[in-house]
Amino acid sequence: MSNRRLAHSDLADFAAEYPDTGTEIKADRNNTGRPPGKVLSGDLASCAQQHSITVRSSPVPFNRTLAPSEAMHTASGFYTGYTTGVRGQLDQAALSAAFQFLRKTYPVLSCSITRDAMGGTSIGSEDDVSIVASLHGAQSDEPLAGFPDPGDRVTAVHVVRRGADLSWVTLLIHHAIADGAHGIQLLVDLWSFYADVVEDREIVVCSHPYPQSIEKILSDRSLTVDPAEAPGADQPPTLSMMTVDTRLTVEATNALVTFGHRTNATINSLVSAALLMATTEALDIGIGELVYTYSVNLRRRLIPPVGPAEGTNVLGIAQFTADVSAGKDIAALARAVTAKFSSDLAVGGVQHFYFHNIGDYMRSLPAMPGLPLWSTNLGKIPTLDSPADIAIEDFLISRYAQKPQFVTTSLSGGHIITTFNGQLNIWSTMPEIYASTVANRVRTLLTDLRIYFGRSVRRKME
Repeated sequence: MSNRRLAHSDLADFAAEYPDTGTEIKADRNNTGRPPGKVLSGDLASCAQQHSITVRSSPVPFNRTLAPSEAMHTASGFYTGYTTGVRGQLDQAALSAAFQFLRKTYPVLSCSITRDAMGGTSIGSEDDVSIVASLHGAQSDEPLAGFPDPGDRVTAVHVVRRGADLSWVTLLIHHAIADGAHGIQLLVDLWSFYADVVEDREIVVCSHPYPQSIEKILSDRSLTVDPAEAPGADQPPTLSMMTVDTRLTVEATNALVTFGHRTNATINSLVSAALLMATTEALDIGIGELVYTYSVNLRRRLIPPVGPAEGTNVLGIAQFTADVSAGKDIAALARAVTAKFSSDLAVGGVQHFYFHNIGDYMRSLPAMPGLPLWSTNLGKIPTLDSPADIAIEDFLISRYAQKPQFVTTSLSGGHIITTFNGQLNIWSTMPEIYASTVANRVRTLLTDLRIYFGRSVRRKME
């Protein structure tokens, strides 16, 4: 389709060129007023009739074998859910239309993952891959309550009603096609399209290229990557796990930022130090006995840089082991984490660890005490666009696995760090036997700063 603006009379042609505008709705008749089934292009057309829609390009057929950094997530069918807490009357039809516009903007979201007879995995575009926009009729505090198996689709949207005017809205994306930075960009654009639909703004659909693997990205920059096999995922967790949300207030987050400025430590390094200290205390081991591993977004660290949606999992892996003589000074430990990272990054260890050592690392997990200390920091979540009649009040990470028995311990045990609406959040999935202990200790380490410098310094910071 050439670059043009669609008039109302062009809607039939638009639907014909993009035939997969059907949206699967799995809903409770008594609570939603709409029976389960297929909502055809009429819903999208009824929204589109009120807007000017610009289509700048059409997706082209696409198929390729998944790279090891992508295929490692297929054994379990692992999806990351970017969940927003919404207050107000959510327009389900507008959300479905926004999701469809998102898929047209990022054609990879219309792909499916397939596995061949030899166990190889590939991703390819298919004209008849319908989208999943599901609605759970009963009220629930669980963001993924009632979520249907998405099959071989790589993305879905799920809505759970929490009350008369409260909803969880989750954008789920298969980890094989998007890491956190990529997923956050998709979430931002989903809500932007939703606001466009509801507030009668002009809608622009501009197709992005299909994202590349980190292997291809590094190869294109003449950075050597050794061939690697995707690590096996046949070692299930042996401990009962639970997820704990450690959320600081805005005031406590600001105080921690000030503390970091005064001590030459970043928020990420301070959280890393707190996780190390709390976990080793809970496991009753020396601080030098635990290997701290965390993912690093490489997009801005490559030349030329990589856009959020230009790659799938554009990640490096950093590791840190504290000196056995490390004391209880969280700022000193945080600076040590940063120093080790800077050194490894300079020699290429962060960029290449993922390919050279990850198989050995994954196989070594059962020998580690408890579970490995693993974290990823998604940074500050951007402001999400929303129309005047709703407010996006919360953000959290949800997880879904089609085959949870194949989720590796590194994915089951770990911490996701974000900042949303000025609040630092740490979502921790840990063995139930010490999850609460670690979470409470992390909160204390990050908020009761008097234990490091005394009450007078705390008063100055406040």
